[in-house]
Amino acid sequence: MSEPIQTDRQSLIRLVNQECGYRQVEVGRGDTASWNDDHELEVQHNAMGTQDVCAEGTVVERGQIPAVGPGWGPPVKSTQERLADLKTLYDRGALGWTDYQNAKRKLGQDEANRLVSAPHIPTNERLAGLKALYDQSALGWSDYTDAKSRLGKAECDRIAHDFRTPVRDRLAALKNLYDNGALGWSDYTTAKGQVGQAEADFLIHRSHKPVQQRLDSLKALYDSGALGWSDYNTSKTQLGTAAADRLVHNVRGPVSDRLAGLKSLYDAGALGWSDYNSSKTQLGKATADFLIHANDLSVDERLNGLKYLYDNGALGWSDYNDAKQQVGRQVANGPRW
Repeated sequence: MSEPIQTDRQSLIRLVNQECGYRQVEVGRGDTASWNDDHELEVQHNAMGTQDVCAEGTVVERGQIPAVGPGWGPPVKSTQERLADLKTLYDRGALGWTDYQNAKRKLGQDEANRLVSAPHIPTNERLAGLKALYDQSALGWSDYTDAKSRLGKAECDRIAHDFRTPVRDRLAALKNLYDNGALGWSDYTTAKGQVGQAEADFLIHRSHKPVQQRLDSLKALYDSGALGWSDYNTSKTQLGTAAADRLVHNVRGPVSDRLAGLKSLYDAGALGWSDYNSSKTQLGKATADFLIHANDLSVDERLNGLKYLYDNGALGWSDYNDAKQQVGRQVANGPRW
C-alpha cells in the first residue's frame, strides 16, 4: 500500500466516482485513498476498518483494511471500536437512524462471515463474538442463529475428519457446539455417529493394539452415545471376527494363548457361541495340519500338541484320531526327500 493521496475531500469524491463508478462508494469524513501496485484505487473507510478496491469504474473487491505493518495506513480497529464509532456518528447527527442501523447490520454481517470462516480462532471465542454482535443489535436474531448454524456445521465437518485429535476431545467439541446452539439435536447426534463410526472402523483394523484395549474403546464410544447399540455390536463382531481370523492362522503362536484369545473374544461378546466354536475348530485343524508336517518337532511334541487340541475342544475325536494316524504314517514312512 502506498501513501494516502493528498487532496481535499471534494477532489477525492470525484476520483472515487471516476474509479469506482458514480456513487458506488460513499466517501466519509476521515476516509483516505491510495494506489496499490496493480494501479487500483483502494478507498479506506477508516472509521469502519473496511476498504473498497476499484478499477476502471468498477468496485472489484470489498473487505477489511489489511494490517500491512507499522507505519502503513491507519490502524485496524476492533469490531467493538467500530460499533462505538457508528454510535458516536449517530449521537452527533452525522448518521440518521436508518443509516445507522444499516451500517451496524452491514458491519455485523461482515464480522459474522469472518468469524464463521476462521477455524484458527477458538470456537468459544467465535461463538462469543457472534453473541456480542447480536447483543449490540449488529445482527438480528435470524442472522445470529444462521451464523451460529453455519459455524457449527463447518466446525462439525472439521471435527469429523480430525483423526489426530483424541476421540474424547472431538466428542467434547461437538457437545460444546450443541450446548451453545450451534448444532441442533439431529445434527449433533449425526455428527457424533460419524465420529463414532469412523473411530470404530479404525479400531477394527488397528491390529497392533491389544484386542481388549480396542474393545474397551468401542465400549467407551457406545457409552458416550457415539455408537448406537446395533452399530456397537456390529463393530464388536467385526473386530472379533478379524481378531479370531488372525489367531486361527497364527499356527506358530502358542496354542494356549490363541485359545485363550478366542475365549476372551467370546466372553467380551465379540464372538457368538457358534462363531467361537467354529473359530476353535478352524484353529484346531490349522494347528493339527501344522503338527502333522512339523518334522522339526519330536514325535512326542507333535502328539502332545494334538492331545492338547483335543482336550481343549479344538479337535473332535474323529479329527484327533485321524491327525494322530497321519503323524504315525509319516514317521513310519520316513521323511520325503
